Amino acid sequence: MKSVYLAHPYDMRNSEMKKEIVKILSKRYTVMDPFASEPDGYYKTPSVNLAHEIINKDFNLLLSCDEYFGWFPKGVTSIGTAIEMMWAYMLEKPVSTMSHRPNPFLLVHSDKFYSSLDELETDTPTCMKLRSEKITHETKD
Repeated sequence: MKSVYLAHPYDMRNSEMKKEIVKILSKRYTVMDPFASEPDGYYKTPSVNLAHEIINKDFNLLLSCDEYFGWFPKGVTSIGTAIEMMWAYMLEKPVSTMSHRPNPFLLVHSDKFYSSLDELETDTPTCMKLRSEKITHETKD
């Protein structure tokens, strides 16, 4: 079974919605959650050394996974989830995301974009593209 890196905001790690996402993804993947082994309060006031440890651990976990799934819930900002999406994109891993509405960054950098649990459950994304459709980011002279 393929593995998927489940990126999501720290503050949503124990939410019912996250549990539903894991339940759905577990039917198709071994779900790797970067917060699974971390105690509560782990991220509240990280030192620089702890921040490096967290980032290295998460990057190595992502490297070991076959795919990336990022959940971007309404009203919650997660810088880590967005950066991890870009890591996966740059590593050319399949990227799937879920958010309450399309966002230009999610649409361009996702192979599959879901706007609801129902879409995720039935694997019928709002937007899907082939790897060959990826946009190259060019600078103007």
